[in-house]
Parts: sequence; C-alpha cells; structure tokens
Amino acid sequence: MSLRNHKAPLRAAALAIGAVLMLAGCAAVNVRQLETVRRTLPQTDERLAAAAPYAWDLRFAGMAFTVYPATPGGDRVIFANPEGLRVYWDGRAVYRVEGLPGALGLLQSGIEGEERWFARDGSPTVRLRCAPRRDWRLSATQQGWRVECRGEVGGRKVSATQVAEFGADGGLRRIEATVIPGVSPMVLERRWK
Repeated sequence: MSLRNHKAPLRAAALAIGAVLMLAGCAAVNVRQLETVRRTLPQTDERLAAAAPYAWDLRFAGMAFTVYPATPGGDRVIFANPEGLRVYWDGRAVYRVEGLPGALGLLQSGIEGEERWFARDGSPTVRLRCAPRRDWRLSATQQGWRVECRGEVGGRKVSATQVAEFGADGGLRRIEATVIPGVSPMVLERRWK
C-alpha cells in the first residue's frame, strides 16, 4: 500500500468531522443534535424490514433483485427497490422498466391491436404480431394466462411472451414478460405462496 492510499481514510474522516462542525455552526456538537439529525433521515432498514413479507424476486439477464409492489390503482402495480429500479405492470403486460444497471436504458412496450411494440433507448422500435390471450389451469392453485408474439428483428426470428400466474386466492403470483425481443423474459415472482 502506498503512503498516498494509506492517508485516504484519514482525509475522509477529517472531512466528515469538518462537515459536522460546519453544520453545527462551529459550536460543540452534542449527542442530542446527532440523534435529531439521525431521526430526520429515512430509516431504510426499518422500512425494508416492514415490507419484507411482501417482497418479490426479479430475475433478468443474469441479474437478481428484490423488489416491492405498490398499487397506484386498478390492476396497475409498480415493483420497485430503493436503488431506483422500477417495473410497471398494467394487469396485461410489463410496459415500462427503468433503473436497470448497465447500459440497458429505459425499456418500454405497448399493445396496438394484434401487435406488441418494444422500445429501448438508442434502438429501433420492434413490432411483433401476437396471438390472442390463452387461459391455462394446471390445478386449483396454479392457473393464469399467456400471450405469445412472433416476428423478426434484423432478419432473425424472435418471440415474446407475457405470462401471468395466479394462486388459489386469485392473487398474482408470478409474471414472465419479454422486455427485449430475442432475450430471455424477465421473471417476477412473489416470495410468499
């Protein structure tokens, strides 16, 4: 370790102490003041612990995340995490994904008649022809629906799917959704069954 790297933690500590003194108006900082500041900051760990029973697993392109659902109204659900990942579901399809790490950018899709379109930042919009929705039922506790779409991207045949699975209680249990044609679908699955 070089001497320059060895001093970095000391510099960081000195800057932090200096910032606290500036915030305190150069007066002595007491424990009560620090506790007041701490209470005004969001307690992410406490909020996540309270939301843990409602957590869903999201898997896509070799990545895995924990997300939490929020329902702004109707069949719409927004799955989100504290790092800014947002997946929007309208009861028929995942229609928007934002905040994925890397260079994926904003992913959007929509339905127009018998076609589904897919848009990705910096890429041309892709349109695929879709078959009508098919309901399926494996058992009283495993049922849902599926939409399959097919087309071409750059002369290569691709397919896309939107699958929703519901539990015995009728609640949404699993979503499988193509967000980039030609790439394996994104999977959202609730942890509690």
